[in-house]
Amino acid sequence: GLGVAKKVTMLAHCMARGMAQGVLPLIGYNFASGDHKRMKKAAFTAAMVSVALALVCMAVCLGFSAQLIGLFIQHGSESVSAGASFLRILCIGGPFSAFAYMVVSFFQATGHGGKSLLLALMRKGLVDIPLMFALGALFPMYGLVWAPAADIICCIAAAAMFALFLRQLDRAPQPSPLCVTEKAARSAAAH
Repeated sequence: GLGVAKKVTMLAHCMARGMAQGVLPLIGYNFASGDHKRMKKAAFTAAMVSVALALVCMAVCLGFSAQLIGLFIQHGSESVSAGASFLRILCIGGPFSAFAYMVVSFFQATGHGGKSLLLALMRKGLVDIPLMFALGALFPMYGLVWAPAADIICCIAAAAMFALFLRQLDRAPQPSPLCVTEKAARSAAAH
């Protein structure tokens, strides 16, 4: 039941990753060109679409958990009811991880690989593993499934880092919107 539940929730995770990776070049280009307004708009739009898709997947998983698990496991089995419970727990993390994926990609696109790496390690390692041990000890059957707790914690950290970065970016002096070739042409004409 757990394996099937994890595979079903992968749909939301894969869409969020695809959105985050797809918008990465647009964010990187606009950041490098100094068009921070367009960069922010691209990041916020992609994040909203990604989170909205994850919310839709979460609603479907919450509303039809037994039916979705029943597609893969024979009806009447105890695995169906356990899998449905697991699916309802796992799908909660979808919107949180969708936002966190976007912020991870945002930091990659803006050349802040250290922040991106820290968030990725938090989600799968620094927070996830200790939580699995702690929750597994507290709730033997369902503790390991409560991975959305790590997604929520990572999302909060990602939101804080993202907001701080944008605040610092707004305070920094804005580079000239002229592209590199125009600057080089002007420099050559001046000599």
